[in-house]
Amino acid sequence: MKALSVIVASQNAEATIMDCLASLERQNTSGATEIIVVDNSSDRTPWIVEENFRGVRLIKSDDRLLIPELWARGAEQAAGEIIAFTTAHCIPDSEWLSQTLRHHELEYAAVGGAIENTRPASLIQWAVYFCRYAAYMLPFLPHAVEQVPGDNASYKRSVLEKYADLIKTGFWETVINHRLRNDGHSLLLTPAIRVYHGRSFGVRAFCRQRLVHGRMFGSERTAAASPLRRLLYIGFAPLIPLVFLGKIGRQVLHKGRHGREFLLSLPLVILFVLCWSLGEFLGYLLGAPRTVSDPQNLPEAEPLVHR
Repeated sequence: MKALSVIVASQNAEATIMDCLASLERQNTSGATEIIVVDNSSDRTPWIVEENFRGVRLIKSDDRLLIPELWARGAEQAAGEIIAFTTAHCIPDSEWLSQTLRHHELEYAAVGGAIENTRPASLIQWAVYFCRYAAYMLPFLPHAVEQVPGDNASYKRSVLEKYADLIKTGFWETVINHRLRNDGHSLLLTPAIRVYHGRSFGVRAFCRQRLVHGRMFGSERTAAASPLRRLLYIGFAPLIPLVFLGKIGRQVLHKGRHGREFLLSLPLVILFVLCWSLGEFLGYLLGAPRTVSDPQNLPEAEPLVHR
């Protein structure tokens, strides 16, 4: 068994895949890490992987799948004692592998790290960054958290095996982390483990992603709620954009960084927040979208547990 498996979800990442995998391969001098790319790109990304990274395992997947579903396909094939997740749009720093292994010597079920934006970056890239990663912007001190970021997270295999049925429908990090916390596990966020967010989504693709992820979050949040609590969530749903924008703004203000970029990208940030909010409302009202979460719509895969 390998010490560490790295699952790289890859969607149309030809602009960043070389830097992402080159960084991982440079660090993997002992061969103790397996690198698995699960890709459903329509661009040249899989060709770049096949031609330049013969030591990387490439799994080509259904083009309908979202990043959490790609992560799930990779997790089912992983053989490491620690399973780490990122995307091909993120570039791990030079100590990412060693710091991940070192922090899993501690008694945390999951460890997440900082996410910084590459420079220069377009306004779309900044808007995506603020919507997804403002909470993981440097600086911060190591501390226990409710959530670790899916694009820079790792988990003990012995813990994830207990959630294999849940993961089969997609590695939705907010859902997994919530279950871990409810079951008494601790999660750590540390600035020592860093990735750099590169060019990723266009406006249309990220709007779709926000809608689906928001709906998954809303459906999970109300899955065990009473009818009265569900009605309260639905009633207060119009406040979601204000709460979300307030959280992002407070993070930018608290960190004292990227204020100019935040103001310039604010119209796009508002659009993306509205898409998430609509998705969350639909999750409260209708539950999870069948096209994403129904196992009947996903390809067959090997179980997470390898014997």
